[in-house]
Amino acid sequence: MVLYNVEEHHRAMEILLTCLIDTTSDEDILHYKKAIHFYSDKLDKTWS
Repeated sequence: MVLYNVEEHHRAMEILLTCLIDTTSDEDILHYKKAIHFYSDKLDKTWS
């Protein structure tokens, strides 16, 4: 939350998503683990 409050939104989301995929046991989230990991540091990238 500190990173978010100091306007480090990208890094805050990257840490949040990494923490989520590393600690979850939810099968629906785990199904997308590779994609979440791949995109966690590319949230603003546009794919064409």
